[in-house]
Amino acid sequence: MHIIESGNVAAALGVKLARAQVIAAYPITPQTPLTEKLSEFVDSGEMDAEYVPVESEHSALAVCIAAASAGARAFTGTSANGLLYMSEQVNWAAGARLPIVMCVVNRGIGAPWTIWNDQQDSMSQRDAGWIQLYACDHQQIIDTVIQAFHIAETVSIPVMVCYDGYILSHTYMPFDIPDAKTVDTFLPPYKPAYALDPAQPANLNPVTPPELRPNVRGDPAPAYMEIRHHLHADLRNSLDIVKAVDTKYHDAFGRGGFPYLERYRCDDADFIACAMGSLSYQLRDVVDRLREEGIRAGVENDAASRERANFAHAT
Repeated sequence: MHIIESGNVAAALGVKLARAQVIAAYPITPQTPLTEKLSEFVDSGEMDAEYVPVESEHSALAVCIAAASAGARAFTGTSANGLLYMSEQVNWAAGARLPIVMCVVNRGIGAPWTIWNDQQDSMSQRDAGWIQLYACDHQQIIDTVIQAFHIAETVSIPVMVCYDGYILSHTYMPFDIPDAKTVDTFLPPYKPAYALDPAQPANLNPVTPPELRPNVRGDPAPAYMEIRHHLHADLRNSLDIVKAVDTKYHDAFGRGGFPYLERYRCDDADFIACAMGSLSYQLRDVVDRLREEGIRAGVENDAASRERANFAHAT
Protein backbone atom coordinates (compact mmCIF):
# COMPACT_ATOMS: atom_id res chain seq x y z
CA MET A 1 0.00 0.00 0.00
CA HIS A 2 1.29 3.45 -0.96
CA ILE A 3 0.29 6.31 1.37
CA ILE A 4 1.27 9.86 2.28
CA GLU A 5 1.74 10.35 6.01
CA SER A 6 4.10 11.78 8.62
CA GLY A 7 7.39 10.24 9.68
CA ASN A 8 5.97 9.49 13.13
CA VAL A 9 3.12 7.54 11.57
CA ALA A 10 5.63 5.66 9.40
CA ALA A 11 7.49 4.63 12.56
CA ALA A 12 4.25 3.62 14.31
CA LEU A 13 3.23 1.49 11.33
CA GLY A 14 6.63 -0.21 11.45
CA VAL A 15 6.15 -1.05 15.13
CA LYS A 16 2.66 -2.36 14.38
CA LEU A 17 3.92 -4.55 11.53
CA ALA A 18 6.69 -5.85 13.79
CA ARG A 19 3.95 -6.96 16.21
CA ALA A 20 5.51 -5.40 19.29
CA GLN A 21 3.83 -6.83 22.39
CA VAL A 22 4.60 -4.14 24.98
CA ILE A 23 4.79 -0.39 24.36
CA ALA A 24 5.68 2.01 27.15
CA ALA A 25 5.97 5.72 26.51
CA TYR A 26 5.97 9.21 27.92
CA PRO A 27 5.13 12.13 25.61
CA ILE A 28 7.83 14.55 24.52
CA THR A 29 7.99 16.78 21.45
CA PRO A 30 8.56 15.80 18.63
CA GLN A 31 8.09 12.11 19.51
CA THR A 32 4.58 12.41 20.95
CA PRO A 33 2.52 11.67 17.76
CA LEU A 34 4.44 8.40 17.32
CA THR A 35 3.34 6.89 20.62
CA GLU A 36 -0.11 8.51 20.37
CA LYS A 37 -0.64 6.66 17.09
CA LEU A 38 0.49 3.40 18.71
CA SER A 39 -1.98 3.95 21.56
CA GLU A 40 -4.71 4.41 18.95
CA PHE A 41 -3.73 1.12 17.29
CA VAL A 42 -3.88 -0.70 20.62
CA ASP A 43 -7.13 0.95 21.74
CA SER A 44 -8.88 0.16 18.45
CA GLY A 45 -7.79 -3.47 18.52
CA GLU A 46 -5.67 -3.08 15.39
CA MET A 47 -2.63 -4.04 17.43
CA ASP A 48 -2.47 -6.86 19.97
CA ALA A 49 -0.19 -5.23 22.51
CA GLU A 50 -0.07 -3.84 26.02
CA TYR A 51 0.28 -0.05 26.05
CA VAL A 52 1.69 1.28 29.33
CA PRO A 53 1.48 5.04 29.96
CA VAL A 54 4.08 6.06 32.52
CA GLU A 55 5.12 9.14 34.47
CA SER A 56 8.57 9.60 32.93
CA GLU A 57 10.97 8.45 30.25
CA HIS A 58 13.02 6.63 32.88
CA SER A 59 9.98 4.53 33.74
CA ALA A 60 9.15 3.96 30.07
CA LEU A 61 12.41 2.18 29.43
CA ALA A 62 12.18 0.41 32.81
CA VAL A 63 8.86 -1.11 31.69
CA CYS A 64 10.44 -2.22 28.42
CA ILE A 65 13.36 -3.77 30.31
CA ALA A 66 10.93 -5.76 32.46
CA ALA A 67 8.88 -6.82 29.43
CA ALA A 68 11.92 -7.89 27.42
CA SER A 69 13.28 -9.79 30.44
CA ALA A 70 10.01 -11.74 30.46
CA GLY A 71 10.38 -12.56 26.76
CA ALA A 72 8.13 -9.93 25.16
CA ARG A 73 8.93 -7.82 22.10
CA ALA A 74 9.15 -4.31 23.57
CA PHE A 75 9.22 -0.79 22.13
CA THR A 76 9.46 2.80 23.31
CA GLY A 77 10.27 6.20 21.87
CA THR A 78 11.70 9.48 23.10
CA SER A 79 13.55 12.65 22.18
CA ALA A 80 16.26 14.99 23.49
CA ASN A 81 16.09 15.57 27.26
CA GLY A 82 13.80 12.57 27.59
CA LEU A 83 16.56 10.33 26.29
CA LEU A 84 18.98 11.85 28.80
CA TYR A 85 16.47 11.27 31.59
CA MET A 86 16.38 7.54 30.77
CA SER A 87 20.18 7.34 30.42
CA GLU A 88 20.56 5.03 33.43
CA GLN A 89 18.13 2.55 31.90
CA VAL A 90 19.72 2.93 28.45
CA ASN A 91 22.91 1.50 29.90
CA TRP A 92 21.03 -1.18 31.83
CA ALA A 93 19.20 -2.43 28.72
CA ALA A 94 22.49 -2.80 26.84
CA GLY A 95 24.30 -4.53 29.70
CA ALA A 96 21.38 -6.91 30.15
CA ARG A 97 21.49 -7.70 26.41
CA LEU A 98 17.78 -7.00 25.90
CA PRO A 99 16.58 -6.61 22.27
CA ILE A 100 14.49 -3.50 22.87
CA VAL A 101 13.82 -1.14 19.97
CA MET A 102 13.48 2.59 20.65
CA CYS A 103 12.80 5.40 18.21
CA VAL A 104 14.76 8.54 19.01
CA VAL A 105 13.15 11.47 17.22
CA ASN A 106 16.22 13.67 17.18
CA ARG A 107 15.93 17.07 18.87
CA GLY A 108 18.39 19.55 20.34
CA ILE A 109 19.16 19.36 24.06
CA GLY A 110 18.61 22.50 26.16
CA ALA A 111 20.01 24.97 26.86
CA PRO A 112 19.08 26.98 24.90
CA TRP A 113 15.62 25.44 24.89
CA THR A 114 14.68 24.14 21.46
CA ILE A 115 12.31 21.67 19.84
CA TRP A 116 14.15 21.53 16.50
CA ASN A 117 16.34 18.84 15.06
CA ASP A 118 19.82 18.10 16.40
CA GLN A 119 21.38 14.66 16.64
CA GLN A 120 23.34 15.41 19.82
CA ASP A 121 20.70 13.57 21.88
CA SER A 122 21.37 10.15 20.33
CA MET A 123 25.07 10.94 19.88
CA SER A 124 25.34 11.57 23.62
CA GLN A 125 24.44 7.89 24.13
CA ARG A 126 26.82 6.65 21.44
CA ASP A 127 28.91 4.52 23.79
CA ALA A 128 26.08 3.13 25.91
CA GLY A 129 26.14 -0.18 24.03
CA TRP A 130 23.17 0.27 21.68
CA ILE A 131 23.20 -0.10 17.91
CA GLN A 132 22.05 3.12 16.28
CA LEU A 133 20.26 3.27 12.92
CA TYR A 134 19.59 6.58 11.16
CA ALA A 135 16.84 7.13 8.60
CA CYS A 136 16.87 9.69 5.78
CA ASP A 137 13.19 9.68 4.79
CA HIS A 138 9.84 8.15 5.68
CA GLN A 139 10.39 4.99 3.67
CA GLN A 140 13.60 4.33 5.53
CA ILE A 141 11.86 4.99 8.85
CA ILE A 142 9.26 2.24 8.44
CA ASP A 143 11.72 -0.18 6.82
CA THR A 144 14.41 0.43 9.44
CA VAL A 145 12.04 -0.04 12.39
CA ILE A 146 11.12 -3.50 11.08
CA GLN A 147 14.76 -4.38 10.46
CA ALA A 148 15.72 -3.08 13.90
CA PHE A 149 13.68 -5.75 15.67
CA HIS A 150 15.29 -8.44 13.53
CA ILE A 151 18.79 -7.13 14.25
CA ALA A 152 18.18 -6.66 17.97
CA GLU A 153 16.76 -10.13 18.45
CA THR A 154 19.54 -11.76 16.42
CA VAL A 155 22.42 -10.23 18.40
CA SER A 156 20.62 -9.59 21.73
CA ILE A 157 21.54 -5.90 21.68
CA PRO A 158 19.02 -3.02 21.87
CA VAL A 159 18.61 -0.75 18.86
CA MET A 160 17.79 2.94 18.45
CA VAL A 161 16.09 4.04 15.24
CA CYS A 162 16.86 7.74 14.89
CA TYR A 163 15.17 10.25 12.59
CA ASP A 164 15.05 14.02 12.38
CA GLY A 165 12.57 15.86 14.55
CA TYR A 166 9.99 17.89 12.59
CA ILE A 167 12.01 17.64 9.36
CA LEU A 168 10.93 14.00 9.15
CA SER A 169 8.71 13.36 12.17
CA HIS A 170 5.99 15.88 11.24
CA THR A 171 6.34 16.30 7.49
CA TYR A 172 4.22 14.26 5.10
CA MET A 173 5.88 12.13 2.44
CA PRO A 174 4.80 9.19 0.29
CA PHE A 175 5.98 5.73 1.32
CA ASP A 176 5.03 2.10 0.88
CA ILE A 177 3.64 0.01 3.74
CA PRO A 178 5.14 -3.48 3.53
CA ASP A 179 2.76 -6.41 3.24
CA ALA A 180 1.98 -7.73 6.73
CA LYS A 181 2.26 -11.40 5.81
CA THR A 182 5.65 -10.83 4.20
CA VAL A 183 6.80 -8.97 7.31
CA ASP A 184 5.67 -11.92 9.44
CA THR A 185 7.86 -14.19 7.33
CA PHE A 186 10.78 -11.78 7.54
CA LEU A 187 10.33 -11.22 11.29
CA PRO A 188 8.95 -14.32 13.03
CA PRO A 189 7.69 -14.19 16.63
CA TYR A 190 10.36 -13.40 19.21
CA LYS A 191 11.71 -16.48 20.99
CA PRO A 192 14.27 -15.44 23.63
CA ALA A 193 17.01 -17.83 24.65
CA TYR A 194 15.97 -17.18 28.25
CA ALA A 195 13.07 -15.35 29.84
CA LEU A 196 11.83 -14.87 33.38
CA ASP A 197 9.28 -17.46 34.43
CA PRO A 198 7.27 -17.33 37.70
CA ALA A 199 7.47 -21.11 37.84
CA GLN A 200 11.26 -20.90 37.88
CA PRO A 201 12.29 -17.81 39.89
CA ALA A 202 15.66 -16.34 39.00
CA ASN A 203 17.82 -13.35 39.88
CA LEU A 204 18.94 -11.45 36.80
CA ASN A 205 21.96 -9.14 36.77
CA PRO A 206 23.09 -9.49 40.41
CA VAL A 207 26.23 -7.81 41.71
CA THR A 208 29.06 -9.18 39.57
CA PRO A 209 32.50 -9.70 41.14
CA PRO A 210 35.64 -8.66 39.25
CA GLU A 211 36.93 -12.21 38.86
CA LEU A 212 35.67 -15.34 37.13
CA ARG A 213 33.51 -17.52 39.37
CA PRO A 214 31.26 -20.58 39.11
CA ASN A 215 27.55 -20.05 38.57
CA VAL A 216 24.76 -21.92 40.36
CA ARG A 217 25.44 -24.96 38.15
CA GLY A 218 29.15 -24.87 38.84
CA ASP A 219 30.03 -23.70 35.33
CA PRO A 220 32.57 -20.86 34.91
CA ALA A 221 30.78 -17.52 34.67
CA PRO A 222 32.29 -14.34 33.22
CA ALA A 223 33.26 -11.46 35.46
CA TYR A 224 32.33 -7.83 34.81
CA MET A 225 35.13 -7.09 32.34
CA GLU A 226 34.45 -10.29 30.41
CA ILE A 227 30.76 -9.37 30.18
CA ARG A 228 31.63 -5.92 28.82
CA HIS A 229 34.12 -7.46 26.40
CA HIS A 230 31.44 -9.83 25.08
CA LEU A 231 29.11 -6.89 24.44
CA HIS A 232 31.88 -4.96 22.72
CA ALA A 233 32.80 -7.94 20.52
CA ASP A 234 29.17 -8.58 19.61
CA LEU A 235 28.68 -4.93 18.70
CA ARG A 236 31.57 -5.17 16.28
CA ASN A 237 30.29 -8.47 14.88
CA SER A 238 26.81 -6.98 14.49
CA LEU A 239 28.03 -5.30 11.30
CA ASP A 240 27.77 -8.67 9.58
CA ILE A 241 24.26 -9.15 10.97
CA VAL A 242 23.21 -5.68 9.82
CA LYS A 243 24.37 -6.52 6.31
CA ALA A 244 22.65 -9.92 6.35
CA VAL A 245 19.37 -8.42 7.58
CA ASP A 246 19.56 -5.69 4.93
CA THR A 247 20.10 -8.33 2.23
CA LYS A 248 17.18 -10.40 3.55
CA TYR A 249 14.96 -7.31 3.58
CA HIS A 250 16.01 -6.35 0.07
CA ASP A 251 15.18 -9.84 -1.15
CA ALA A 252 11.74 -9.69 0.48
CA PHE A 253 10.72 -6.11 -0.31
CA GLY A 254 13.09 -4.82 -2.99
CA ARG A 255 14.38 -1.97 -0.83
CA GLY A 256 17.71 -1.52 0.91
CA GLY A 257 21.05 -2.59 -0.47
CA PHE A 258 23.05 0.07 1.40
CA PRO A 259 23.73 -1.44 4.83
CA TYR A 260 26.46 0.99 5.87
CA LEU A 261 26.93 3.88 3.45
CA GLU A 262 24.76 5.30 0.70
CA ARG A 263 26.67 7.30 -1.90
CA TYR A 264 25.40 9.79 -4.46
CA ARG A 265 27.59 10.82 -7.40
CA CYS A 266 30.76 9.91 -5.51
CA ASP A 267 32.55 7.76 -8.10
CA ASP A 268 34.42 10.64 -9.75
CA ALA A 269 33.95 13.27 -7.05
CA ASP A 270 36.73 15.62 -6.01
CA PHE A 271 34.67 16.73 -3.01
CA ILE A 272 32.39 14.52 -0.92
CA ALA A 273 30.05 15.86 1.76
CA CYS A 274 29.22 13.46 4.59
CA ALA A 275 26.01 13.71 6.62
CA MET A 276 23.42 11.74 8.58
CA GLY A 277 19.66 11.85 8.35
CA SER A 278 17.59 13.98 5.98
CA LEU A 279 20.42 16.47 5.40
CA SER A 280 22.20 13.90 3.24
CA TYR A 281 19.24 13.84 0.86
CA GLN A 282 18.96 17.63 0.80
CA LEU A 283 22.62 17.81 -0.09
CA ARG A 284 21.90 15.88 -3.29
CA ASP A 285 20.28 19.02 -4.72
CA VAL A 286 23.42 20.96 -3.81
CA VAL A 287 25.59 18.32 -5.49
CA ASP A 288 23.50 18.51 -8.67
CA ARG A 289 23.87 22.30 -8.81
CA LEU A 290 27.61 22.11 -8.21
CA ARG A 291 27.90 19.56 -11.01
CA GLU A 292 26.15 22.03 -13.34
CA GLU A 293 28.90 24.52 -12.44
CA GLY A 294 31.59 21.98 -13.27
CA ILE A 295 32.45 21.11 -9.66
CA ARG A 296 32.64 17.35 -9.21
CA ALA A 297 30.94 16.92 -5.86
CA GLY A 298 29.21 13.99 -4.19
CA VAL A 299 27.43 13.20 -0.95
CA GLU A 300 27.70 10.18 1.32
CA ASN A 301 25.28 9.25 4.06
CA ASP A 302 28.04 8.80 6.61
CA ALA A 303 27.60 5.66 8.73
CA ALA A 304 23.93 6.39 8.85
CA SER A 305 22.00 6.11 5.61
CA ARG A 306 20.81 2.81 7.00
CA GLU A 307 22.75 1.53 9.97
CA ARG A 308 25.39 2.54 12.48
CA ALA A 309 26.94 0.13 14.99
CA ASN A 310 28.58 1.60 18.06
CA PHE A 311 32.14 0.61 18.87
CA ALA A 312 32.77 2.32 22.23
CA HIS A 313 35.77 4.19 20.78
CA ALA A 314 37.24 0.98 19.34
CA THR A 315 39.62 1.19 16.42
